[in-house]
Amino acid sequence: MARWVTFDETTRTELDRAVGAESDLRAGGALDAALAADRAVAVLPAPEDGGALLITLSRRIQVHPQPSAPKAEAAPTAARWEDPDAVGYSASGFLGLLDAPVYEDEEEQKPKSWWRKIVG
Repeated sequence: MARWVTFDETTRTELDRAVGAESDLRAGGALDAALAADRAVAVLPAPEDGGALLITLSRRIQVHPQPSAPKAEAAPTAARWEDPDAVGYSASGFLGLLDAPVYEDEEEQKPKSWWRKIVG
């Protein structure tokens, strides 16, 4: 059920006649009252003649997180190779959950030509 609040007698009379509901009459300004409330909908006069502004206000709850101790990084559960000769790792195993090392292909040594064998 809507609760109407007015801030002058003229508006209160017009609202009661137009809507058919009673309104509370308060002192002060509509914008200040809307800003002070947790949730509010305000109808304010627009800068143009005959216009109105409909403003909806709601406060957001600010949660301040509690400082916690720094979390230690969990050790990986999948086996990871630690091979200094590995160039990288490739996904392997069931669903690619394990890593397998990748090595550089060794170049085949070509036999020395006959004149290199002599010269050295």
